[in-house]
Amino acid sequence: MIKVKNSERLEASMRAEEKSVSARVPKYDRFERAEEALKSSPKRGVDRERPVRKRVIRDAFTLPEEDHELIASLRQRAGKQGVLVTKSEVIRAGLKVLNQMRESSLKEALEAVEKLKPGRPGNR
Repeated sequence: MIKVKNSERLEASMRAEEKSVSARVPKYDRFERAEEALKSSPKRGVDRERPVRKRVIRDAFTLPEEDHELIASLRQRAGKQGVLVTKSEVIRAGLKVLNQMRESSLKEALEAVEKLKPGRPGNR
Protein backbone atom coordinates (compact mmCIF):
# COMPACT_ATOMS: atom_id res chain seq x y z
CA MET A 1 0.00 0.00 0.00
CA ILE A 2 1.39 3.40 -1.01
CA LYS A 3 1.08 6.23 1.51
CA VAL A 4 0.30 9.68 0.11
CA LYS A 5 1.10 12.74 2.18
CA ASN A 6 -1.61 15.31 2.81
CA SER A 7 0.54 18.05 1.28
CA GLU A 8 0.76 16.06 -1.95
CA ARG A 9 -3.02 15.60 -1.96
CA LEU A 10 -3.49 19.33 -1.42
CA GLU A 11 -1.10 20.23 -4.24
CA ALA A 12 -2.84 17.79 -6.58
CA SER A 13 -6.23 19.22 -5.63
CA MET A 14 -5.05 22.79 -6.22
CA ARG A 15 -3.54 21.87 -9.61
CA ALA A 16 -6.80 20.20 -10.63
CA GLU A 17 -8.82 23.23 -9.54
CA GLU A 18 -6.57 25.65 -11.41
CA LYS A 19 -6.69 23.45 -14.52
CA SER A 20 -10.49 23.28 -14.32
CA VAL A 21 -10.90 27.04 -13.93
CA SER A 22 -8.29 27.99 -16.53
CA ALA A 23 -9.92 25.63 -19.04
CA ARG A 24 -13.13 27.65 -18.78
CA VAL A 25 -11.69 31.18 -18.55
CA PRO A 26 -8.06 32.27 -18.98
CA LYS A 27 -6.50 33.44 -15.70
CA TYR A 28 -5.87 37.07 -16.62
CA ASP A 29 -9.16 37.38 -18.42
CA ARG A 30 -10.93 36.47 -15.15
CA PHE A 31 -9.36 39.44 -13.36
CA GLU A 32 -10.13 41.83 -16.21
CA ARG A 33 -13.74 40.66 -16.33
CA ALA A 34 -14.05 41.08 -12.57
CA GLU A 35 -12.66 44.64 -12.74
CA GLU A 36 -15.10 45.52 -15.52
CA ALA A 37 -18.00 44.07 -13.56
CA LEU A 38 -17.07 46.12 -10.51
CA LYS A 39 -16.71 49.32 -12.53
CA SER A 40 -19.97 48.91 -14.41
CA SER A 41 -22.09 47.55 -11.57
CA PRO A 42 -25.48 49.23 -11.48
CA LYS A 43 -25.79 51.84 -8.78
CA ARG A 44 -28.66 51.65 -6.36
CA GLY A 45 -31.10 54.51 -6.33
CA VAL A 46 -30.58 57.84 -7.98
CA ASP A 47 -27.12 59.10 -8.88
CA ARG A 48 -26.25 61.71 -6.30
CA GLU A 49 -23.28 62.95 -4.38
CA ARG A 50 -22.64 61.49 -0.98
CA PRO A 51 -23.47 63.83 1.87
CA VAL A 52 -20.50 65.16 3.77
CA ARG A 53 -20.23 63.36 7.08
CA LYS A 54 -20.20 65.44 10.20
CA ARG A 55 -17.13 65.12 12.34
CA VAL A 56 -17.65 63.03 15.47
CA ILE A 57 -15.72 63.60 18.66
CA ARG A 58 -15.05 60.90 21.23
CA ASP A 59 -15.22 62.04 24.80
CA ALA A 60 -15.26 60.45 28.23
CA PHE A 61 -17.13 61.56 31.31
CA THR A 62 -18.06 60.30 34.73
CA LEU A 63 -21.60 59.41 35.75
CA PRO A 64 -23.04 58.35 39.07
CA GLU A 65 -24.34 54.78 39.07
CA GLU A 66 -27.95 56.03 39.26
CA ASP A 67 -27.55 58.06 36.05
CA HIS A 68 -25.98 55.10 34.31
CA GLU A 69 -28.98 52.97 35.36
CA LEU A 70 -31.30 55.73 34.15
CA ILE A 71 -29.73 55.57 30.70
CA ALA A 72 -30.24 51.78 30.66
CA SER A 73 -33.87 52.27 31.71
CA LEU A 74 -34.46 54.82 28.94
CA ARG A 75 -32.93 52.46 26.40
CA GLN A 76 -35.30 49.70 27.54
CA ARG A 77 -38.30 52.03 27.34
CA ALA A 78 -37.30 53.03 23.81
CA GLY A 79 -36.82 49.36 22.91
CA LYS A 80 -40.37 48.57 24.02
CA GLN A 81 -41.51 51.24 21.57
CA GLY A 82 -39.53 49.53 18.80
CA VAL A 83 -36.68 52.05 18.80
CA LEU A 84 -33.23 50.62 19.48
CA VAL A 85 -30.85 53.31 20.72
CA THR A 86 -27.32 53.49 22.08
CA LYS A 87 -26.24 55.23 25.27
CA SER A 88 -24.79 57.99 23.14
CA GLU A 89 -28.11 58.52 21.37
CA VAL A 90 -29.96 58.76 24.70
CA ILE A 91 -27.52 61.42 25.92
CA ARG A 92 -27.70 63.33 22.63
CA ALA A 93 -31.53 63.27 22.75
CA GLY A 94 -31.37 64.65 26.28
CA LEU A 95 -29.11 67.47 25.09
CA LYS A 96 -31.61 68.40 22.39
CA VAL A 97 -34.43 68.49 24.95
CA LEU A 98 -32.33 70.66 27.29
CA ASN A 99 -31.54 72.99 24.41
CA GLN A 100 -35.27 73.53 23.76
CA MET A 101 -36.03 74.46 27.39
CA ARG A 102 -36.68 77.98 28.55
CA GLU A 103 -33.88 79.58 30.59
CA SER A 104 -35.63 79.15 33.95
CA SER A 105 -36.46 75.47 33.31
CA LEU A 106 -32.93 74.82 32.11
CA LYS A 107 -31.49 76.41 35.24
CA GLU A 108 -33.74 74.27 37.47
CA ALA A 109 -32.80 71.08 35.59
CA LEU A 110 -29.08 71.80 35.81
CA GLU A 111 -29.26 72.68 39.50
CA ALA A 112 -31.00 69.34 40.18
CA VAL A 113 -27.96 67.45 38.84
CA GLU A 114 -25.48 66.17 41.42
CA LYS A 115 -22.12 67.92 41.19
CA LEU A 116 -19.15 65.56 40.76
CA LYS A 117 -15.45 66.18 41.02
CA PRO A 118 -13.87 66.23 37.57
CA GLY A 119 -11.48 63.45 36.56
CA ARG A 120 -11.39 59.71 36.90
CA PRO A 121 -12.81 58.14 40.06
CA GLY A 122 -9.38 56.80 41.13
CA ASN A 123 -7.86 60.30 41.00
CA ARG A 124 -10.18 61.85 43.57
